[in-house]
Amino acid sequence: MAMIRRSLGVSQEWVAKGIVSRSHYSNIENGRYMPAPDVLELIAKKLNVPDKYLIEHNVPDRKLCR
Repeated sequence: MAMIRRSLGVSQEWVAKGIVSRSHYSNIENGRYMPAPDVLELIAKKLNVPDKYLIEHNVPDRKLCR
């Protein structure tokens, strides 16, 4: 998610606006939180990627979940 956002040249605040707080978005982007599918769909729209892309590729890192 961060790579897509950076390639578009937009801030976390821009993506998060109207969806979640910037700090919560940061936590999602860094894998600390697994957002609901509807939140991922809204983020995907802002990042102009298919809805399923973030849902299917936003898998928690097992190393972080230990």
